[in-house]
Amino acid sequence: VSGEPAQIKWVNDVFMRGKKICGILTEGSFDMESGQFEYAILGTGINVYAPAGGFPAEIEQIAGSVLTQPAPDGKNRMIAEYLNRFLPLYRNLGSAKISADYRRHSFVLGQMVNVIAGDRVTPARALDVDEKCRLLVEYADGKRETLSSGEISVKIL
Repeated sequence: VSGEPAQIKWVNDVFMRGKKICGILTEGSFDMESGQFEYAILGTGINVYAPAGGFPAEIEQIAGSVLTQPAPDGKNRMIAEYLNRFLPLYRNLGSAKISADYRRHSFVLGQMVNVIAGDRVTPARALDVDEKCRLLVEYADGKRETLSSGEISVKIL
């Protein structure tokens, strides 16, 4: 919609022009008796425009918007494009193309990151994203770990 490239910060944040423009949250449920996956709920928040008066001071350095200027039907075009692109991805979950596209759009690969687990923050290098979009990291001691959930922050060097 903007004509500008977007990038992914593992696992679920989308950035443009160095700022977060979108966050995605998921919640799921498993049947306790069968162990089968029952359902998932997906929530996506997209900053199509910056709020009137700008973002609050505490996030103005990290929050951005898809569009920097008013555009005819900008919000409508944004949601239509989101749905048009989401549905084919949803129908092809688990395909190698999805993980390859995810990897291609990731801006953390090769970067130093902080792996955040509870109150513990551990520096690591982001090495790769696997076929299930899990992040492979390597810690200073050479130990490698594949992260399937959690949070990272990118270290600015």
